[in-house]
Order: sequence, then C-alpha cells, then structure tokens
Amino acid sequence: MSLNSQRVIAAIFLLLAFAGRSLAQAPSITSVSPNSGAIGSSTQIVGSNFGASQGSSTVRLNGTSAAVASWSNTSIVVAVPTGATSGPISVTVNGQSANSSSFTITSLPSGWSNADVGTVGVTGSASYSNGTYTVSGAGTIGTGSTDGFNFTYQPLSGDGTIIARVLSNQNGSSPTAGVIIRESLNANSTYAYIHATTSSSYFYQRYRSTTGAAGYPTSRRARSW
Repeated sequence: MSLNSQRVIAAIFLLLAFAGRSLAQAPSITSVSPNSGAIGSSTQIVGSNFGASQGSSTVRLNGTSAAVASWSNTSIVVAVPTGATSGPISVTVNGQSANSSSFTITSLPSGWSNADVGTVGVTGSASYSNGTYTVSGAGTIGTGSTDGFNFTYQPLSGDGTIIARVLSNQNGSSPTAGVIIRESLNANSTYAYIHATTSSSYFYQRYRSTTGAAGYPTSRRARSW
C-alpha cells in the first residue's frame, strides 16, 4: 500500500470519527412544569436529546443536584432538592448542558396558599418540606360567630375528601390542629371542621351552618393511630 493511499484511508477514518461525534446532539429544554415549587415537590422537564436512560447524566437546580424520579429521551421528573435556591434548571448529558428559565422556590407546593383568617394574636405562616406541612399561628376557631386562625388551603369545587395526619401539635396553652372546609376566607364563613388538641385524647367535630352563626360542636371520638 502506498503512502498516499494510507493518508487517504486515515483521512476517511478521521472524517467518520468526527461524523460519529456529531450524532451525539446536545440536550435541549423546552419547558419546565410547574416552574415553581417547594422543597421536596416534583417538577417535569420536557425537551429533547436527554437519552433513553439517565446513566451518568445529571440535573441541577441553580447548582444543587436534584434526585431523578423518571428519565426518558424527552421528559425528566425530578424532586426539588433540599438547600436549593431559585434559579435555572440544568440538564447535562455527555458533557453538554441545557438550561431552563428560572425555577422559583416557594414555601408551599403549587396550588396551595396560606392566609390568616379573621383577627389573630400572632401573624401565621406555613412551609412545606419533603411531604410535611408546618403551620404556625394563633387565634380561635369554632367557639363563636367569627374565627381567627392561620389557614393553609387550596380551592375545592364540588364534593371532596381530605386525608391528613397530624404529626405533632406544639406550643400554647391548648394548641389545636385539624382540617376544615370553609365556604370562604371570611371570619364568619360557614364551615365543617375536625380537630385535635394536646389537652384531650379526643377528636372534635364542629360546624357553622349559617354565615355569622355560632360554631356548633357535633361529636367527639377517641383518637386511634
């Protein structure tokens, strides 16, 4: 084989090698939904060229590594990582990265809100992390014609069911925690309410059937865990 033919073969080999590399296309992000959320909540990244499986590829939220729940060539689902701050989400595949627009860290998951209802003794607040809601506030509910308490809620249309587990109930002379369905955020709204206190071994049920009426206790039942 002549020297010139060897050079031609080497040149063809180099062209094939570079062509093979060009087939590994860079990842691209087209959307992130939701584009805000609390620590521990999930978000979906939609785009292209992520690869069929994660392998050594990574996802970061403003520099903090995010745990992956599912991965495909066009969709990735991740959990918002502990310690993350608001900023872009980056997907890195084969050393090539794609960045989204800014993702906003919130205290509550998407769809949830927090507000003080009526007159309260202390301004309340709420936060969420890794499946647990923490609600703080002061006031009373269910003992008169108006209520004052901190409320973490989401809208409900039609029939609905609420399932909740109270992990702890702290501070105050008789702290109360429970679940409630209200007609509105007005202090004198109708409602149905079940709650527990640290001073009793019972769950209590109350309701206000007419706006502005006194809250009415209906029953109590022993707690069971």
